Amino acid sequence: MKYEPQIHRRKTIRLEGYDYSSPGAYFVTICTHNRQSTLGFVKNEEVFLSEWGRIVLEIWEEIPHHHSQMALDEFVIMPNHVHGILWLTDLETGSAGSAPTTEKAKFGKILPKSLSSVIRSFKSEVTREINLSRKIQGGRFWQRNYFEHIVRNDDDLFNIRKYIQENPAKWESDRYFSQR
Repeated sequence: MKYEPQIHRRKTIRLEGYDYSSPGAYFVTICTHNRQSTLGFVKNEEVFLSEWGRIVLEIWEEIPHHHSQMALDEFVIMPNHVHGILWLTDLETGSAGSAPTTEKAKFGKILPKSLSSVIRSFKSEVTREINLSRKIQGGRFWQRNYFEHIVRNDDDLFNIRKYIQENPAKWESDRYFSQR
């Protein structure tokens, strides 16, 4: 079915009025299509990556090489999702920090050099590489959209890093856990 904005009214989960090209840290979670456990498995609190999980890791680590405004922080690949912290730096000063919540583009539009443009690029490249490996065209790999949280302070950053680090140990109680 074709998307008709007047009928379907998709709601955004982004903070209205926030400039997602502003310097700062962002916590993201990206799920596989239908939350299929295709990225690997967890055994004894350790993640073992599948071929596709290794592709995801390789492309994640390449983000700063393709997006000079981005820096990587804590990251984990789980069987059916990834968690990571991305730092968006100020291209002029090279620093990351809080920025005003001004709107540079029409709400809902993707700004160049923004978090959304980086995530779109990452998801697209992973999907392309995985579709090549499974020898199909146009196959879906990721769920539409992604979760993001603007990291607000050092305590928030500490707690998110801890959550990411401990995610494999808590896999069976994770809301994304699946036996599939």
